[in-house]
Amino acid sequence: MQGKSSFRQLIRTPVKTALFILLIACVTAFLCFGINMQLSVKQSLEEAHASFTTIGVVKHGVEGRSFCFWDTAIDYSPISNSPYVLQFDQRQFFTAYCPDMLVSNEAYRGGNFCSILRFEALSPSKGQVLEVLFDRTEEFSPGDEIALYGDSDIDFIIETGKQYIASFQAGRYGRVEDAASDNFVDTPAGQAWNEWIKKNKDSLHSFGVYSTNDIQSMLAFHQGNAVLAAGRFFSREEYQNGERVCIINEATAENNNLEIGDYIALHLYVSNSAWTDLGPDGIEPDLAADLLDTGSFEIIGTYRELINMGPEYGIPEQIVFIPQDSISHQPGMISNNNLVSFRLENGSPEAFMAEIEEHLSDIDEALSISIYDQGYSKISGALDSMKSTAMLLTVVGAGAGLILIVLLGNLFVGRELRAIAIMYSLGVSRQKCLAFLMLGILMLVGTAAILGGSISFALSNTIMNSVYARSLETAEIDLIYSDIYGAQVDAHYDLILPKPWLAPTLAILTVLLASLAVSLIYAARILRAEPMQVMAVKEYNP
Repeated sequence: MQGKSSFRQLIRTPVKTALFILLIACVTAFLCFGINMQLSVKQSLEEAHASFTTIGVVKHGVEGRSFCFWDTAIDYSPISNSPYVLQFDQRQFFTAYCPDMLVSNEAYRGGNFCSILRFEALSPSKGQVLEVLFDRTEEFSPGDEIALYGDSDIDFIIETGKQYIASFQAGRYGRVEDAASDNFVDTPAGQAWNEWIKKNKDSLHSFGVYSTNDIQSMLAFHQGNAVLAAGRFFSREEYQNGERVCIINEATAENNNLEIGDYIALHLYVSNSAWTDLGPDGIEPDLAADLLDTGSFEIIGTYRELINMGPEYGIPEQIVFIPQDSISHQPGMISNNNLVSFRLENGSPEAFMAEIEEHLSDIDEALSISIYDQGYSKISGALDSMKSTAMLLTVVGAGAGLILIVLLGNLFVGRELRAIAIMYSLGVSRQKCLAFLMLGILMLVGTAAILGGSISFALSNTIMNSVYARSLETAEIDLIYSDIYGAQVDAHYDLILPKPWLAPTLAILTVLLASLAVSLIYAARILRAEPMQVMAVKEYNP
């Protein structure tokens, strides 16, 4: 009965009622958009901050220079001590002899391309293989006939009927010597060939080793050009405690039937790469040199290089990674553009570069720093812009809503004295009069709020994605003029959308509760008077 009376009271002024429904629906929709965008921006910023990693990469000298140099005297403390730097990593490069592993057939090692044969010359240009002393290519067998072509700088005359020993590469012989006896390599004259055979065999067990404090700050891993294929990265505890664990190339693991949890022995030597680009000359160890360290390392992960970034930032073939403190003896540091990097707090590159700029020349006049953040600066810039938009929508919606609610209370409650007087004359109690007033407000505001919430529910995600896309474009244009970021492929990041019902529910409840609160204030002013006093008032009702 009360509901019918309240409804009839509303439809007596249909234009006014419809106008308020429309306006309150718009206010509710604005609030929904604002609340939904604020929730989305908050969740997206938190998720992006946790998901993205910002690194700085130290570059030395001219762009494109890839050789190493000794940098023991370089003091990186202004970088490592910066409050914006979370982790500093100055990697070391070693060579290792690993008896448990063979390099792949494609690896650039002497043993993969060199064959050592003893043969008899059938003619100056043709020979017959007598003995295969070394040949990983499996290209030669005893009895095979071979063409005899020497390198252009080889001045050696092959005589028919004589026996020789020679190293062959790419179909041509290089080093060659008379070898008349079957056991030539066991004679003093063959000692050099024994050493040459051993060197080639050892090269097939030679691996480059990076010792690191933060493998994921390497540019190749950070940019997704190298990825974890199986297992896991090093934990912070393994870095700190110097655990004997390692991460190896996926192809190396497959070629040697190694799995996660297996152990490999590493005999570590100082790299020969003081003035190379960490190529094969630096990877093959000198086993006669002093051994730095040796030990058994557990395989906890394998990596796969999807795109090689070249000599400056690529990962040298079939590198093994170990925690830096797992080595008991640390030699002098060498550096190139791929060996010094650090992890920065997301969102701090500008502040960091402003702080560190004055120290760069003190560290090294040829030093520069490039920042790589996977696109975090662009995404955070877009989300910050959306945060301002969300705040504006919320403030405009709340302000307009408050004005409407006050008008609503005044027009639909404060001016209902005549209706209340009539109800009093019919013996209706204050409680029922209050219910009459509040039901009318609930019907009007509830209808309007649900309408506005439904509109927001249907359009909010589409609108937010559109705003996000435009904000990303604006943020990208702004970053074009920044010279601190290196060339990078930005990670794709989708806007996090909150539960679709959450913002409409919050907005509808807010509008309803605010309307009821204001209307109760107006109702209290009417119902506070005595019934006879209300009935005596001449009410004007437009």
